[in-house]
Amino acid sequence: GYINKIYIEIKYLIKMPDVNEEIVKAYYEAQGYVVKTNHYYVKRKFSEDGKKKGQGPSDIDLVIIHPITKDKAIISVKGWHNDVVRKSNIKNWLGKDNLKIDSQTIEAGRSFFGDDNFRKILVLSCIDKKDYNELKKELEESYGYNEVLDFPKLLNDLVEGNEERQIPKFNDSKHYRDSEFLQTLRLFIKHYLKTKGRKPV
Repeated sequence: GYINKIYIEIKYLIKMPDVNEEIVKAYYEAQGYVVKTNHYYVKRKFSEDGKKKGQGPSDIDLVIIHPITKDKAIISVKGWHNDVVRKSNIKNWLGKDNLKIDSQTIEAGRSFFGDDNFRKILVLSCIDKKDYNELKKELEESYGYNEVLDFPKLLNDLVEGNEERQIPKFNDSKHYRDSEFLQTLRLFIKHYLKTKGRKPV
């Protein structure tokens, strides 16, 4: 009943950070964006005949805005790390309705920013390197995102740096007290990969 509804909504408001979202957050903060995670909004539910049958809590995974360029976006994060998007299985991926960004999520972004001038970004597990650009473009066009990225791309840029995106090379001598993820990445590089004589990525 009413108490259960309050409990669910509070649970959304104090939701623990998801490690997938923390990686994406670190990626955009490295580019100078201000990042808000788990932007809460109320989502309406409808029956198959289009009649409203209630509402419940939902959230946009990340909302970002760059204070200098004013670029802004809403980001959907899909951390299905057992799956790789390949040419051979792209049809199966394009059939996944939960990759779509629905109108209520876009409306929540519009309400947050106060206008329609924001990008829609999808971050998913892994796109086959051999056909990366082709598959990326197909996903963008099929689902209406302005940009699709994957976790190998994000991690590579965070570690090696990306001049085009103004991301500096990762400094494993620095203490990242404000980010558990970055501190974990630092320790992994410093005390594991380096002792194995391996490149970070």
